[in-house]
Amino acid sequence: MSYRLVISRRAQKSITNLQVAEQDRIEKAITSLAENSRPPGSVKLKGSEDRRIRVDNYRVVYGVRDEEQIVEVLNVGHRRDVYRRGWKCNASRQRSTA
Repeated sequence: MSYRLVISRRAQKSITNLQVAEQDRIEKAITSLAENSRPPGSVKLKGSEDRRIRVDNYRVVYGVRDEEQIVEVLNVGHRRDVYRRGWKCNASRQRSTA
């Protein structure tokens, strides 16, 4: 079962600001989410239905909508910064209001 990938503007911007080698590793990890939306090592975030995967020192935060078969990449960042900055998950809000 293959999921459709949707990448937020915030995540796209974060990826383009990385070095090429890091971009390649992260893009490969994101692409693999289409085939396995909950790979080994993925962790559900507390207080949310969103998940995260580790890619070296970077984290990819994403939401899964099984009924629509969509994986939405919400944020990408260094492990020390990705959970800060006050960003709110749009996918969680969409799921709760739908």
